[in-house]
Amino acid sequence: MSNNMSNEPDNLDKLWQQQQTTTIDVKALSRQWKLTRIKQYMYSLMDAMALMLFPLVIYFFPKELSTFEFVWLSGLFALMTGWFVFIVWLRRFSLGFDDGGTSTQDFVYRMKMQYRQNIRIAHYNKLLCWVVPVVFLTYIVVAYLGEYVSPDVLWRKSKLLFVTSLVFLPATWIWAHKREQKFKRLLADFDARWVA
Repeated sequence: MSNNMSNEPDNLDKLWQQQQTTTIDVKALSRQWKLTRIKQYMYSLMDAMALMLFPLVIYFFPKELSTFEFVWLSGLFALMTGWFVFIVWLRRFSLGFDDGGTSTQDFVYRMKMQYRQNIRIAHYNKLLCWVVPVVFLTYIVVAYLGEYVSPDVLWRKSKLLFVTSLVFLPATWIWAHKREQKFKRLLADFDARWVA
């Protein structure tokens, strides 16, 4: 019995040394992280530029806007500013992180979290594609019933809102759906490759 016990540590050492180890390509992980950060900064910049359309319209076209439209656009700007802050918050894992001197485990954790947040962002953008037509329709109905906008101007704006809803929103929904599926696949692949 004692002979068996004395051989046990040697057997464990041999077994330990025979195990396969996974080498981590730190350069590939770092490159992937930097690319993710650049993309997130670019998306945030595009979101901010789109948000700036509201105050630009209010500033450059005040005479073309009725009081109702001014209040409507100001309210939408306030709502969209909240939406922008929320989306930037979802991107926090890549926007506010300095990659100098961090461990591989930090990279892996932040990439996984950003993939999860990208799935959420894509899902919320799909939901937004259903909300925007309701906002457009509400604007048209309130402007018409309250007689806040002349009928010919309202008709012209209604056509623009209809075309936007018909063309751009379905395309945006399809794009967001594909991104959601893509990030689900990337997260699954990332989980399989990088065990943290």
